[in-house]
Amino acid sequence: MAFQEAVTGQACIQAKLLFGDELPNALTSAVVPIYKKLGKSRKQISAWLTLPSKINSDAFATVLKLAQENVRKETDIIVKPSIVVRWWKDGKSVSLCAPAEIRSAEDVAALLVVVKRILKHEIGIDEAFNQFRYSRVNWFEEYPAEANLDQSL
Repeated sequence: MAFQEAVTGQACIQAKLLFGDELPNALTSAVVPIYKKLGKSRKQISAWLTLPSKINSDAFATVLKLAQENVRKETDIIVKPSIVVRWWKDGKSVSLCAPAEIRSAEDVAALLVVVKRILKHEIGIDEAFNQFRYSRVNWFEEYPAEANLDQSL
């Protein structure tokens, strides 16, 4: 789904450009302060509550959908295998974006061995996955309904 996330990211940028200067006002048209008491009669703003405007958010959603279709049709986004390692207070998490088909426990074990080798810097991620690149052509091969949708537009 990294391809779809990349498409959505670029579409958001285009939608902000298409929507223009009205975007901040459109998405935050009703902002209400939330107060907390500081004594018997004093209060202080502790947070802000944003009430979305249905009309403006629908307009932005329409512009975003058009921008997504435009990006998907015209931009050739290439997604490479990637790995993100994060430390939490409970331990370490690893997010892997790679071409792997997991169908059994043996497949999980084999992928785990590869990830451990990458984390130990024994091999690079490009070396582990043969410099695989995922593009718009691959996306349309996996999701032919999306390709038919784009051809009908």
